[in-house]
Amino acid sequence: MKFVLLTFLMGTFSVHTHAQSTVVPTAEELFMEGKFSVKKSIFRPFDENHYGEPLDLSERRPMVNVEESVFGAKYSKPGSKLFSNFYHNGRFYLARVPDRGVRNTYFQLSYFPPQVAGKYIAAHSLLRFEMEQDSPIELVAPMPTAEELARLAAAPEAQRQSLLPQESIIPIRNAAISAEAQWTQDDPKKAYDLQRGRRGAFTQIVRMVSMTERIEGALQSGNPANQIRLPLCNGEGDKVLAESLRTSQADGISKLYDTLWYNCTTLAFDILERSGTVSDNRLGFMRNFMQRRVPIIAPAILTEYGGINVGPMGTDPSLARETAEAYTRVFPNGGEVCPAGMPEANCRTVNEMIDLITNAANSSAPGSICSLPQTLEPTIARLAEHVMSQEQVAGENACQ
Repeated sequence: MKFVLLTFLMGTFSVHTHAQSTVVPTAEELFMEGKFSVKKSIFRPFDENHYGEPLDLSERRPMVNVEESVFGAKYSKPGSKLFSNFYHNGRFYLARVPDRGVRNTYFQLSYFPPQVAGKYIAAHSLLRFEMEQDSPIELVAPMPTAEELARLAAAPEAQRQSLLPQESIIPIRNAAISAEAQWTQDDPKKAYDLQRGRRGAFTQIVRMVSMTERIEGALQSGNPANQIRLPLCNGEGDKVLAESLRTSQADGISKLYDTLWYNCTTLAFDILERSGTVSDNRLGFMRNFMQRRVPIIAPAILTEYGGINVGPMGTDPSLARETAEAYTRVFPNGGEVCPAGMPEANCRTVNEMIDLITNAANSSAPGSICSLPQTLEPTIARLAEHVMSQEQVAGENACQ
């Protein structure tokens, strides 16, 4: 009996001390700063050599669990995990990610040039998580800068929590895990390139972003994006999200990106299979080998998993709120003119996305979306609630 009581008291004490942690991670531990850590291989003589160069981490950083830190003491709550470096509307946040809350999981393909015979031959793969209406990801506070982090670490331990900003929640109901190539600070191009991706020019970073961020890019480029809804029910989507976050932190900034061997598509398949939610037991090594590495033919294997092609991202009503938010950032003055030089097909994609929120706004609030942007929020909120309340969305299999 005494042993049981002692064990209970020790467990209670450990929980209490965890909640009161004053540890301040360094900028390197949070991957706000870091260097290219992969040495050039002697077996790849034509590769670029960036070993030891500082990485440009201004927009891409891996997720880092900060539960056991002063941030966790300030912002954690039961039933969720606290992570750094969630990217939304051009800045990084501390994010509370619920242990359970994923409603639907999608494999997305965002296409980009070049095109051959009018068809895209390149695409970016990512995993999208649609959260339940009452279980969003919560952005609780902006990430500190490296300078603010240093000042926090230098402060007396008893004062550190009070120096952090008060919680101010931004709910995120659609987020994406995206493995992306990242260049160094002194890279002359500062842009992704398929060929350089074969020559050791980039580190691969697995990051988490809001779908608002992805849609903003789509409005600016007009490149189409398709979605395949994965047959993940009964908490399986939560397993995929948890494995995505684990992979993001485990890989950090230490993995070399490779256009064919270690890229956005291979990472998405790896996460799905490591989560234990899908598996590919077919024979035919070469077929599986290619499908897992080339984005534009990946949908074939996903449909065999039971995935359903639910059409373009830009016309998905469950993304109406995010589309409206991205619209106000890309077209702050209400303009709807495609950028000069944008191909006609891309301009049609942009207009389809704008039509989605225009129709939603005008359905209950007369007037132009351009002159009455304030009508968007209540209208989009009602539309989102309606979509989330449906047991089945057209073209999808609903989780029972």
